[in-house]
Amino acid sequence: RLVSDWSSDVCSSDLGRAVTLARGMVAADPRDANARYDLAMSLSRLGAVDPAPGEVAQSLANLEEAIALMEAAWKANPKSLQILNQLAVARQFAGTRLESLGRRDQAEQQYLASLAATTVPFEREGLKGRATLQAIVDREFLALLYASAADRVRAFDDARAAVDIARRYAAAQPSEHATAHVARALSVLASVHSTFGESGAAREAAQKAIELWRTIRNPNILAWHRKAIEGASKLATERPGV
Repeated sequence: RLVSDWSSDVCSSDLGRAVTLARGMVAADPRDANARYDLAMSLSRLGAVDPAPGEVAQSLANLEEAIALMEAAWKANPKSLQILNQLAVARQFAGTRLESLGRRDQAEQQYLASLAATTVPFEREGLKGRATLQAIVDREFLALLYASAADRVRAFDDARAAVDIARRYAAAQPSEHATAHVARALSVLASVHSTFGESGAAREAAQKAIELWRTIRNPNILAWHRKAIEGASKLATERPGV
């Protein structure tokens, strides 16, 4: 998989303590909406950290609890784009955990729910909002999920949609950060082509991604996309039958 660089680098032990503190606040006043939302955010951040072997199920449980709390918060505050954006993020990470557990159908539903949650923020904020980036990520994960299931039509639909959204985002808000999103979307498209044995198209998309990454000077951005860069570099030199 080319796209796996979204998890937090924050220490899981610190996040675990934050969850404990947030639970204490909720226990002290179960009616405190702010305390419940703080707990949801702490659980979501903990769930976003790549789990150790054997801890994927617990990571998923944390995310599912966060999602339930965020859904309740959003129903109470339907105009809050912040809550909806955070709900989308939590659902995407829940999808990755479900996929790693082999629960592909449920993973697809979480990715689709995450993508659906970006609709309202996108309608209100346009291409410059956080929902745009989440939509790109969701499309990428869906493309790779469908490709691994040999669903060619949906894999390419989502991969190309990710590239299109990323390019429009970069045009609306040019920056190295935006350029990296275009490059990563192209690397996902390359991966999809490779999955279906189209090495020439895979090389072309991967080379375009690498050309964009070469324009980026910020080392933090490059480090964040390290796995995608490594994957694209491999696909850029792949030959038929390899």
